[in-house]
Amino acid sequence: MRNTKTDREFLYQYGLVKLVVLSDENIKILKNHLFHLKLNQDFIINTYNDVDELVSFINRNE
Repeated sequence: MRNTKTDREFLYQYGLVKLVVLSDENIKILKNHLFHLKLNQDFIINTYNDVDELVSFINRNE
């Protein structure tokens, strides 16, 4: 994935579909991890697999 804004939006939409509970808190966690969490100027979550892992974690802890 190239990490353009559009690519990140697709990842975000994918994550929203996978969330079991669309609470404000769960959406905030997803947004923060996709659009703000970086290490050395690179986003931490970059693939659909990364989103699956994050959403699985959120869903287990709901």
